[in-house]
Amino acid sequence: MAEAFNNWDEIAAAMDKAAGQVVRKVAFDGEANIKAEITSQDLIDTGFMRNSVYVKTHKESTYGQGGSPPKGATLLPEIGSPPDDKTAYVVSGANYTWWLNYGTIYIAAYGFFEKGMERVKPGFDAAMAAINAAMKRAGR
Repeated sequence: MAEAFNNWDEIAAAMDKAAGQVVRKVAFDGEANIKAEITSQDLIDTGFMRNSVYVKTHKESTYGQGGSPPKGATLLPEIGSPPDDKTAYVVSGANYTWWLNYGTIYIAAYGFFEKGMERVKPGFDAAMAAINAAMKRAGR
């Protein structure tokens, strides 16, 4: 008599863990890209905005590593934790980031957040495609 073989729980756990690792990597790559965009667009006066960009995952945070805010600026409170390890936030703690990123009637929009995060999309897509391919191989 043949024995039943079912390793779906192990496969699901491995897929879940891999997806969480991809999300974490994408968040930290996004943080680095956003900081690079701020630098390349010459948006550095004191460095506070660039250094206040941080990652918040389910288990870790790089909040508060931006140093002291310059006169007239504030460090916004840290955001709450994401609900799970397949969610991560890339945030700026500088209170004036929004205006420089999206612009005002007096300041052109620089879009450094979007540009920085868009650069991680190919890596995210490739990593998720690799997980998908591994799942297909496991199903054979």
